[in-house]
Amino acid sequence: MKQQEKIKAIAAKLAREKQERSFPAMLHRMLTDIDELVKADPDMKFLEEVVGWQEHGKGFRVHNKAMFIDIAMPTWFSRIKYTSWIRQLSSHWFMKIHTTGGDSGGKSL
Repeated sequence: MKQQEKIKAIAAKLAREKQERSFPAMLHRMLTDIDELVKADPDMKFLEEVVGWQEHGKGFRVHNKAMFIDIAMPTWFSRIKYTSWIRQLSSHWFMKIHTTGGDSGGKSL
């Protein structure tokens, strides 16, 4: 199965669930789903280059904004624009990490 087909299958599964979830719950679900997909299927390893947890597990980082918008946003956050997604992070007290090194550019609670 191609990568796009696998991602569409995930999106279809999420749509079927039809559960209202809070933004932080959807964010956690996305990060957890990506971890599980990467572990289960080597073809999905590219998702680690899109978004993922920081090494310490206390934050996450969008590594590739364009791929995040094209792949992750429609799958886990349907009908929301990237600027609105960033606004949602801020409204839930996520903050950008302003350091140099591995955590640079990440988001943390």
